[in-house]
Amino acid sequence: MNLPQDWICYQKTNDDKYWDAVDHVMDLTSSNPEALWNFIKETLNSPDCDDTVISNLAAGPLEDLMNRKGKQFIDRVVVEARQSVKFNNLLGGVWESGIDPEVWQKIESIRKKVW
Repeated sequence: MNLPQDWICYQKTNDDKYWDAVDHVMDLTSSNPEALWNFIKETLNSPDCDDTVISNLAAGPLEDLMNRKGKQFIDRVVVEARQSVKFNNLLGGVWESGIDPEVWQKIESIRKKVW
């Protein structure tokens, strides 16, 4: 399985043959947040990452990571958002939804656009 590519295919097609990738990504939030962080960056930088994929990546994996492991990852998120226009844009699609207030404040202070 090519996790980023299969996840992207599901986002674009809703084809059940790619559901295992979606399920695996959801599991990474608790089982392997480091792998989820790498997945988010790799997926965002895929040539197949369009607006639909970006929306789902922000509202799904990135928002979940910030919800569950925000304190652990926020410093890396801030660095990535400063270095990458694409990642900063991705942060614009993350909603507060239970994210730790300190983490949320840092997200709001670094992102340039909310969508």
